[in-house]
Amino acid sequence: MFIERFSGTCGKRVSYLIVSEDEAAVVDPDGSVPERYVRAARRHGASLVAILDTRLEIGDAAPHRELVRRTGAMLYVWDEIETDVPHQGVDGDEMILIGSSLVVAMETPELLPETMSWYVDGEDQRALFAGDASVEALAQVVPYLPGDTLILPAGGPIPVPRAKP
Repeated sequence: MFIERFSGTCGKRVSYLIVSEDEAAVVDPDGSVPERYVRAARRHGASLVAILDTRLEIGDAAPHRELVRRTGAMLYVWDEIETDVPHQGVDGDEMILIGSSLVVAMETPELLPETMSWYVDGEDQRALFAGDASVEALAQVVPYLPGDTLILPAGGPIPVPRAKP
């Protein structure tokens, strides 16, 4: 599994591309530059098959519309979200495969009930794409993850203290 980080435009949060074998997923894409994710996936020999969102507010799927249209990738969002963009609703603990990497939807409630994280267990690394989850929300999840899991919030990688079990 390979992870590429993209800086947000105009001060927006960061996004990530996950590549596993010949498939790729983008986490929290910046809708203003959709082509960069398609090019990056191709550069790594993969096709974009999934869009994973950590905090899609109701009716706010417009930034993903172009990526879905151009690539046919499936948009995965919290199952209570209503949007006119083709998508698959998920709730906590649902799993999908990207290449040979297992992706698990994890509920990490914060300000909105639809806030979620994505845990990815790849061939050689693990990561939690935590979106805008607070340290308090992460503290409820992180102790249950393997010790080598990268914690990747929407603001970019930060060190998260891990409590001793």
